[in-house]
Amino acid sequence: MRDNVSKQEIMTGSHQRSFLGIDIGSTNVKICLLDADGQGATSEVLAHEGNVPGALATLLDGLGLGTS
Repeated sequence: MRDNVSKQEIMTGSHQRSFLGIDIGSTNVKICLLDADGQGATSEVLAHEGNVPGALATLLDGLGLGTS
């Protein structure tokens, strides 16, 4: 079985393809970054407290995918 791809490999482009899953629920925003083989590189959960865009931006910033 293949080891998980590191977040660093995906962020630096040393891995060809990745997928970002986003789940926005009534209380939390969840994200999961996967490599092309469907292996999880990282996942995060954050309570949005009614500020879904802010919580999502925080999570994406943590992956280096945000706009700030």
